[in-house]
Amino acid sequence: MPSFYLLLNLILEIYLSQRIERGKVEFNIRIKEIEEDVSITIDKAVASAGIEALKELSQLAGIDSGISLSNLMRMEGVFKKVKNRDLDYYRDLIFSALDKTYLQYDENRNREADRTAEDINNKILVIEGTVNKIEKRAETLEDDIKNNLRDKFKDLLGDNIDDNRIYTETAVMLVRFSINEEIVRLRSHIDGLERLSTQAKLL
Repeated sequence: MPSFYLLLNLILEIYLSQRIERGKVEFNIRIKEIEEDVSITIDKAVASAGIEALKELSQLAGIDSGISLSNLMRMEGVFKKVKNRDLDYYRDLIFSALDKTYLQYDENRNREADRTAEDINNKILVIEGTVNKIEKRAETLEDDIKNNLRDKFKDLLGDNIDDNRIYTETAVMLVRFSINEEIVRLRSHIDGLERLSTQAKLL
């Protein structure tokens, strides 16, 4: 790649990296020059070598036809074509278009972020509603276990029920079936999601 394009590519990479920190963005740009600003120079060393070669060839062939300009012009490397490019001109021209493109990109990204945050918040509300129902149900777990045990003991023993035995069995079953720790952990995760959603809106 010519040095001009390498420099321009580096400038564009810096421009984009300063504005886009996350995600993957594909960027392509094409430059079409309607008119070229070029300089054509003569490589004197190549031309001189070509003249000497033509003289030697004439001598070897025994032809004294002289050296024509057309013969020299057909020799590769006699003329050097250099494109004159103003890096600042291209940079300003491209950045003018890039600023408009980036503004549209940023607006689209913000709209997408708002929609994503709204979707996350809606999901959080659904989860919170479900957790609230589970939590209310968990509050009655001890009484439910106790009543179930009392009914089973009554079926087996009649009215001769030992309350201490019921309390002991209830405590054992609460250890096995209590979900209070899971509810606390789930609420902690919900709080974390809400913080992330808020932070995402601020980015």
